[in-house]
Amino acid sequence: MRLHATFLLENVSDYKDEQKNIVYHSLVTTQKKWSSKLNREIEDVVSISIPQKFGWLSAELKKYIGKEIIVAVRERVFNDKFSGYALDSDQFSVNE
Repeated sequence: MRLHATFLLENVSDYKDEQKNIVYHSLVTTQKKWSSKLNREIEDVVSISIPQKFGWLSAELKKYIGKEIIVAVRERVFNDKFSGYALDSDQFSVNE
């Protein structure tokens, strides 16, 4: 089963690990949700990892910051307490 995510692209982040000499890329957006503890709506930062094989896509996606995009994603489980999503394809579309 293929999953797709539709969201407003707020940033494309780049992080360089100096020890491993690898640059990690991710798509960044925010998701609004209700916090019963704070009794108000809050924004959670959501990050979608860009695998190394799609690293070249980072520069292309930076052109669409501030626009709504649709990307194919797959679930990525890091451990029992933390999971996220990663790009599953180099194909994307932009909603104008």
